[in-house]
Amino acid sequence: MMLAMSDQWPIILTAALGLTSTFGLAFLQHRENRGQSVGQASIEHGQWLRGRRQEAYTALFPAWDAAVKDLRAFQYRWEETLEHQAEVGEGFLPWYLVEKKADEVLAALRPHIELCELLGPQGVNEAAEGLYEAFRRLRQVMEEQAQREPSVVVWETWEAELGRAAIARHNFQLACIWGLRRTPSAEVEEPYG
Repeated sequence: MMLAMSDQWPIILTAALGLTSTFGLAFLQHRENRGQSVGQASIEHGQWLRGRRQEAYTALFPAWDAAVKDLRAFQYRWEETLEHQAEVGEGFLPWYLVEKKADEVLAALRPHIELCELLGPQGVNEAAEGLYEAFRRLRQVMEEQAQREPSVVVWETWEAELGRAAIARHNFQLACIWGLRRTPSAEVEEPYG
């Protein structure tokens, strides 16, 4: 028995609806799976980034402490260096000796600061810049001291800058704590402003 064309429409319509719903469900499942894959990849990247940040942050602390220790040791040898300069015919500590020492210390410190700035997040970036600025001020005070008469060296200014440097280190530590305690998620970090 052959069905008339008008009798076949319900079968065709049912098949078309079934096929459409199958493709629709497959498309929705694909989108959901893709979203989960992207979210999982984002979380894994966040975990990787967190590990890299932790390595960079923890490497900067001893580098910073060593830099301050080196500058402090240079300060402690100030009188001895002045005496040596007097023996060789120069009465004052030349600024270039201070510059040479500061450049040497900064060469060891700079890569650590720059890596922390690169890895972020923004709060750590700003705190790392604060460390660099604290170092710059310590250097400036030492260079100013080198241009003074030995009898008028003002170490109180140096000590005040060391205090500010300690605050900059503490601010960096707080920024690191905040940056590492955030749980990696599928959310994208805000770009640097």
